[in-house]
Amino acid sequence: MADRDAEKRVAAEAAAALVEDGSTVGLGTGTTVAYLLPALAKRELSLRCVATSVATEVAARALGFAIEPFERLDRLDIAIDGADQVDPDGWLVKGGGGAHTREKLVAWATRLEVIVVEESKLVPRLGVALALPAGSSEAAPKAAAELAASSTKWRRVTVSAGRGWVFMAVI
Repeated sequence: MADRDAEKRVAAEAAAALVEDGSTVGLGTGTTVAYLLPALAKRELSLRCVATSVATEVAARALGFAIEPFERLDRLDIAIDGADQVDPDGWLVKGGGGAHTREKLVAWATRLEVIVVEESKLVPRLGVALALPAGSSEAAPKAAAELAASSTKWRRVTVSAGRGWVFMAVI
């Protein structure tokens, strides 16, 4: 477990380094993002943020981040989140948890989506040992159609000697 934590920390710190002062930032949800928030707070940047879950919003506010409602920001400069699975071709499963729809809306509204994962999230085939998420298209049909039209493959950036990865896509 310590290796996974170290991988998450290294990858989260690399992702935090991509954020520029004055940016609008989408803050994702999950265990890897828990490492992102302190790394980002340490940089003491002036940011306007949107959170993809109540848990992230509470944690971010506790660290001094300005969290705004999604509808106040037309476009995000960068969004940083985790993924549940990533296959060898760079396709990934996002939002296997409860923040599925909000994560997708934030990803759709950003110029640069950064996905932070550790080695256990790399799988030979999507859907292995994880039920593929369903239901968001029923909850937000317009957003689902927009997202389907803009499917993106991700390129992998190795962050540190095989210890943590950051996947990036310019949307």
